[in-house]
Amino acid sequence: MAQTSSYFMLISCLMFLSQSQGQEAQTELPQARISCPEGTNAYRSYCYYFNEDRETWVDADLYCQNMNSGNLVSVLTQAEGAFVAS
Repeated sequence: MAQTSSYFMLISCLMFLSQSQGQEAQTELPQARISCPEGTNAYRSYCYYFNEDRETWVDADLYCQNMNSGNLVSVLTQAEGAFVAS
């Protein structure tokens, strides 16, 4: 196992926001507009928190879980990867 604590690790926390509205179903759903807490950035329907501290993966994940029920980000698309890298 590589010593991740000796490498620079960008911690990206993904905070889930639950928003529900009582509207009839539409054939095409508009992209959600969300309001993120100060210090975070919105992308799609999530808020991302970027932290440049050096942490192991486990510690980074625990840090995110303690922030508004967040999770360490798992980049699933090329577009999301570009957002996180920018």
